[in-house]
Amino acid sequence: MRQKKWDEALLNLHKAEKLSPKMNGIRLNIGLVEFRRGNYRDAMTPFQSVLRETPDAVQPRYLLGLCQVSVEDYEAAVTTLEPLWNSMSSDVMYLYVLGVAANHAGKKELDERAMKQLVDVGANTPQFHLILAKAHLQHDEYLEAVEELKKVEAAAPGLPYLHFNFGVAYMHLSENEKSEVEFKKDIAIEPDLADNYERLGMLYSRLQREAEAESSFREALKRDPRSANSLYGLAKILRRQGKLAPALQFVDRAMKLAPNSYNVHFTRGQILQEMGRKEQSKREFAEAKKFVGVNDDRDREDLNKSVPSPELKAMPN
Repeated sequence: MRQKKWDEALLNLHKAEKLSPKMNGIRLNIGLVEFRRGNYRDAMTPFQSVLRETPDAVQPRYLLGLCQVSVEDYEAAVTTLEPLWNSMSSDVMYLYVLGVAANHAGKKELDERAMKQLVDVGANTPQFHLILAKAHLQHDEYLEAVEELKKVEAAAPGLPYLHFNFGVAYMHLSENEKSEVEFKKDIAIEPDLADNYERLGMLYSRLQREAEAESSFREALKRDPRSANSLYGLAKILRRQGKLAPALQFVDRAMKLAPNSYNVHFTRGQILQEMGRKEQSKREFAEAKKFVGVNDDRDREDLNKSVPSPELKAMPN
């Protein structure tokens, strides 16, 4: 696990589990591996198993809550996270995650309580201004987000996700050179964060720097094979290169992750059409029409509403 050899770690943990099925630590580490790989649904089962036997354990409960937020099961996340208030209400990120879950779950009173506590314990800290910047990004207030991020940079220039969020903000503002610089700065701090490479790939695609876009998408997929944006972006590049068979493979993988995406279905139809598979392409175009206006934000080309939040999925301290 320390070497980030997740498959090998998981193989040995499952062997250990068969030998000692009652050992909570083994199941906790299985959950941790799946969490680190971005397999949040797979991580939930071992965390839930640990909690059934040790309901007061903080780490598996918090990690389970993060998984539930990541898969957008906000009601369950509130149920999981709220009992941690007494032990974690001085933790800025816990309050932020709890507030996000409560807001989406329609728990107005809890949302307000978490946000008030967040202001009380976090005011003027770099983490607090990072969260404010995130809120501005979510509301399409990109200039305001940049101002908050500058406050973070002045106090903590090496804070995780600072430069990533700068890159996202500048990308929305079409300040492409600044965006590229910021993503590269974050890569220097967090070389394993797939989102940096994914966003760079999207930026390079916008600038028609296709070789760099392809390289970036492939780097993202090395770190997160379930990145729908990177799979879709790579499929489009390969299609333009006339490499239709591999393009179809990548778009098929993207479709499993974003089955309600107009863009993915339409691109798949184009690839099939160019392969001479006319009947299949017609069916795919017809399928695409079902999703006009209901694109999954995770792979929207215009990025207008796509604000990734990798900090929600980070390992707690």
